Amino acid sequence: MTENSIALAIAKDLFDRGKSVIGVVSCQSGDGATYATRTVAEALRAYQNEWRILLVDANFNHPALSETAEPGSRGWAERVAQDEGPPPGIEFAAQHPRIEILPAVSNSAAPKLSLDQSRLSWLRQVLAQARQNFDVVLVDLPPVLQGDAEAQAIAPLLDAVILVVKAGKTRKPVISQAVGILEGADSKPAGVILNQRRMLIPKWIYQRFF
Repeated sequence: MTENSIALAIAKDLFDRGKSVIGVVSCQSGDGATYATRTVAEALRAYQNEWRILLVDANFNHPALSETAEPGSRGWAERVAQDEGPPPGIEFAAQHPRIEILPAVSNSAAPKLSLDQSRLSWLRQVLAQARQNFDVVLVDLPPVLQGDAEAQAIAPLLDAVILVVKAGKTRKPVISQAVGILEGADSKPAGVILNQRRMLIPKWIYQRFF
């Protein structure tokens, strides 16, 4: 199976079981969680053309997803930092038809932020609103083994978590450690995406026969 078909199979299974707010997380930085988030979104859009999909950047200290939002889009983590109250309604920045992005920050060079209780409460309310307005919500999480336990704090707000590992880089002990941490947060991964897997058989053969 191709990477897109694996991503679709995992996400579709979760959606069919009523899980529409899904986190995408890696063990460590550079494993490709942001790329996988986009891959899952594109696969779902191709599968159900009418679905509304929201991508939420929760990795606000390495906001690669925020960088793809429309210029001038306000970041949710920054809005909390400016002492704004709970969101009366979510403002989203459209990036693709039926795929929208809620950035964490408006400037990737913004000062380092921490996931305090105010931001966690704000994010909880955002996700609750998004659940009512979108068919699928994908949350790009910070790496499990880096940061200040941010992924573990956010994961319980989600319906499920998909783990991303990088082929030839992420070692088994690292994966086991990350899974153990997520399980401790009551967020056992519902599936694994192997990023940058070498295709020993030409890709067109996989697409034709698998």
